Amino acid sequence: MSNYNVLHQPYMIGIVEIPNRFAVLPMSLGALSYDEEGGYSDNLINYFSLRAKGGFGLIITGAATILKAVWEAYEAANSI
Repeated sequence: MSNYNVLHQPYMIGIVEIPNRFAVLPMSLGALSYDEEGGYSDNLINYFSLRAKGGFGLIITGAATILKAVWEAYEAANSI
């Protein structure tokens, strides 16, 4: 029996059961990951969707802007 079998077992986070112990951690995937409003682009949504379909039990996404003004400030600061 492998020492890694535990990775395939479910576990609980509070009242939520995670189907296995494989996780995608938050990371920056570059400017192409966001749309013109600062939300997730279709490419980034597809990226996470494929990982979910591939069997990851937990996916923690990175930050997304919810206000256009914040996104514009981010773009201005990073266009130097």
